[in-house]
Amino acid sequence: MKKTLRSLSVILAVCTACYWAYFHYATHASTPATSPHQHYPLSWVNLNFDLSREEMAAVQHSHRTYLPMRKQKYRELQSAKKKLIELPDSETLLTARAIGEAHREVTRIEQECFDMTVDHIFKVSRLMNDPEGARYQKFLLSKLMHLEANDHSQIGILLEETP
Repeated sequence: MKKTLRSLSVILAVCTACYWAYFHYATHASTPATSPHQHYPLSWVNLNFDLSREEMAAVQHSHRTYLPMRKQKYRELQSAKKKLIELPDSETLLTARAIGEAHREVTRIEQECFDMTVDHIFKVSRLMNDPEGARYQKFLLSKLMHLEANDHSQIGILLEETP
């Protein structure tokens, strides 16, 4: 009886260890060596695209150089949007020209952000092997175009709902 319980305990321990090892390597094996508590923002690339370590390192480097520029443009955009939103409440004389200039500034920065994102997608796709780069490009450009197409629909809603 003791031998049977010991055997079952060993079998259970081995099965648990095998399951843990499989789960760990199946979900984390393709990601670079990082602390388990460290957030890895490009893990979705590793999980969805078959890249070599060199390709992934190049993608990570490209992303690290792109992020500060994107964050700066985002801050500029938020500042321009804030100015546009606060324009009707400002103490200065409100004119159609002032509103137009503020709106054009927001639109200009949005266009720069869009262009920068498209350039980054193309640059990263060129760092990948041919089939994966083409798949990456198609996937992200499709998402970006859907976001861009849906983003500007709010003005129609505003005009329909305003009494």
